[in-house]
Amino acid sequence: MFLLGAGIVLFVNVILETGVNNIISTLRNFSILYFGVYYVVQFINFIFLTWRWKIILKHFDHSPHFFSLILHRMSGWTVSFLTPSAQIGGEPIRVMLLGKDGVRKRDAVFSVVVDKVMQLTGLIIFVLLGFLFLLSRHLVSGDVFWTISLSLVFFIGLLGWFYYASIKDIGFFSSVLKVLRLHKVKRFKKAYNKMLIVEEALRDFYKGHWLKFVWLLFLSVLFEAYEMLEFWLIAHFLGYNMSFSETFLLRSLPCLAFLVPIPAALGVYEGSIAAVVSLLGLPFNAFVFAMVIRIRDLINVFLGLSHLSGTGITALRRYFGDKLGKSWLRKKYWKLFG
Repeated sequence: MFLLGAGIVLFVNVILETGVNNIISTLRNFSILYFGVYYVVQFINFIFLTWRWKIILKHFDHSPHFFSLILHRMSGWTVSFLTPSAQIGGEPIRVMLLGKDGVRKRDAVFSVVVDKVMQLTGLIIFVLLGFLFLLSRHLVSGDVFWTISLSLVFFIGLLGWFYYASIKDIGFFSSVLKVLRLHKVKRFKKAYNKMLIVEEALRDFYKGHWLKFVWLLFLSVLFEAYEMLEFWLIAHFLGYNMSFSETFLLRSLPCLAFLVPIPAALGVYEGSIAAVVSLLGLPFNAFVFAMVIRIRDLINVFLGLSHLSGTGITALRRYFGDKLGKSWLRKKYWKLFG
């Protein structure tokens, strides 16, 4: 709640600095037709991301209906977006929804972990390229330089350890439990054993199918680069045609905001876009630019929640029902579980 409150404060501050009248007047010029074109372009990228997930699922000979995967991914994205989880809160939702489609839990967890790691790796590579481009143009220094540098070092180190631990049979997730000595605690022993099974599948994938891994990594960076088209379109509809370098920087650097554990990166994302717009001297309202993206996000959140309410609630109820099957809570409030 504290992080959400901080995000709201930042968000309101950006609005006050920009001026409500300036925002409304600029949004009026961004017509419904323009927004429709932009939304279709960004949704195509969502289809590409789902296609990557489907390729990973095929590794275990699973082929759920593609449209269902799109909705499952949308629901997972929605939960991540609305919670302070730094882009990973919705992954259990995707696992549960895959289970509803008959995918074995181990395979579902494997597919979601690989898909998320591929996404984060592509994102970090893309942000790193943007940062190096900034340095080559001498456009960053001082606090901005150190903030971006330390963030990149942290996330590159985290991803590097994930890959190293997966390949060298150390285990990324199980090693955390080992360090904390939780793998010997009865309550965590079952989860620890499940982690070992998933990590074995990850090790086999990274060591025995490295060509597929390289292909997925290439796709991940490509999908991040595709979003440059979305940003260029927004600026174009706001009356300015950005150059390749301007689009690249505006797309890449604010991405770090979504790795901050604040719901929807509220305030942080707007501030990041405003900082890059100011740094590059772009002649449009940064908050209006961000608002167009936020309106898109609200539509996607609606779609994700609609799918979750239709199919996911049943899966969630069954999941927690199984978890609480023998607990005192079920015995005391048995009507809640049917």
